[in-house]
Amino acid sequence: MWRQLIIEDVGRLSRFPFRVKEVGYTHGGTYPEREIVNREKFEICLRLYSQGAEAVEYINSVRHVVKYPHVVLKMPGVPHRFTVHVPRESVYFAYAPEMLASLREVLPFPEQAIWEICPGDLENRLISEMTDLMERSQEYGVADRIDLVAFQLMELLFFRQNYTAAHPDCNETKIRSIASYFQLHFREDIDVLRLVARFGMSRSTFIRHWRRLFPQTPGQYILDLKLQTACRSLEENPNLPIQTLSRSLNFQDAAYFCALFKQHFGMTPRQYRMNRNKAARLQKDSA
Repeated sequence: MWRQLIIEDVGRLSRFPFRVKEVGYTHGGTYPEREIVNREKFEICLRLYSQGAEAVEYINSVRHVVKYPHVVLKMPGVPHRFTVHVPRESVYFAYAPEMLASLREVLPFPEQAIWEICPGDLENRLISEMTDLMERSQEYGVADRIDLVAFQLMELLFFRQNYTAAHPDCNETKIRSIASYFQLHFREDIDVLRLVARFGMSRSTFIRHWRRLFPQTPGQYILDLKLQTACRSLEENPNLPIQTLSRSLNFQDAAYFCALFKQHFGMTPRQYRMNRNKAARLQKDSA
């Protein structure tokens, strides 16, 4: 599945100068060899997960072999040639080519056009927020938020790449890739054992290396993603029924969802929504 959203003509509320032209994602699918030359945009593509171990890409006729996850910068007029033999998942955003010079003035662009990454919690939160915003791209003020999230994510990727030349070990890369998969699929039924087996890890090896990087168990990590998404939905959709929200997060029982929510936040989803709405009204009245 491939989704592309053109938002350059969507009205903005703020004067933030770096407006995203296009945003999208791919989920699964394979492609024969193709060569793409983007002349109408500058694109940042995050390839987060694949059933294959590596990707091969020719950028300006230079061959690159990188593991997942990784970032690709697609400069205007530069040819990219690649083949997708096994399904992969990616998120991308793009700017008008004339904005590239202004971006270079404020950001430390890496010298290389493609590099491996180990997304941390901040990167994963930004990626998750961007994918959530894509579903509401035409709503009032959402395009502004996409602009800000995209810039934050690009800034973080560039700074971290320039900050250190040290590469994480192989197992850390695998764990970060699995965490990225959780970020994209936490609303679904995830077969964790099957997933880690794709990365050549046993359950015990996976748990041992996971504990080095994350304080929660994998199950708690997925639950936290669901509950944080629930909070955003309760704030942004005041009329959304609790049962509908529960089902959208893959909780089969709304009562169980409410019990977990209360255990985590000390209040039910309905109480949380009422408190947030009350706080928003007080802030508006005092403004």
